[in-house]
Amino acid sequence: MSLYQSYNEHELFRLIAEGDEGAFNHFYSRFLPQFVPYVFRLVKSEYAVNEVIQETLLKLWINRDKISSVKEPRFWFFKIVANECYRYLQKNKLQEFRHKEIKNKRNAELEIVGPEHYFSFKETKLLIHEAVLSLSPQQQRIYRMSREEGMKLPEIAETLNLSRDYVKKVLMRALYLIRENLVVHGKLPLISLLLFFC
Repeated sequence: MSLYQSYNEHELFRLIAEGDEGAFNHFYSRFLPQFVPYVFRLVKSEYAVNEVIQETLLKLWINRDKISSVKEPRFWFFKIVANECYRYLQKNKLQEFRHKEIKNKRNAELEIVGPEHYFSFKETKLLIHEAVLSLSPQQQRIYRMSREEGMKLPEIAETLNLSRDYVKKVLMRALYLIRENLVVHGKLPLISLLLFFC
């Protein structure tokens, strides 16, 4: 018989709050099975159940110093389980959305440049990426804010506490250096498309 078998939820929580790993192990082995069907109904897969359970137990252990005053341990634990299910579902939805966005962008690129130019297009994007990495830190920052984050010159200037003219000058210089790199590699015809997409 387990040393903790006779302890009620409040006593187990008090011991967990003191860092008693045995009490922690007993608590979750005793109460977790009650929540598994609920988690499975929400997240729909064993892999997801395991991920939610691991995160729940981690949260419980990390926040153990706060649980000595919990009046309803089982209900408190249920709230953590429910929150982790919600967090998992939100994260999953976001990942699906990002995958869909990437796929749509790739399809748009194919439509614009045509399948026969797609690989050349990808190679040019890689050259632009490499050219950006060779820019100065300030040029990289302004280029990325403009082309990757879609910020306008006044927004960049305000964010970096610089003048609009300075930001424009740095961006134009960065674009010039990228263009020169593409000319060297014979990729100039796609420059306007690539600077738009990157």
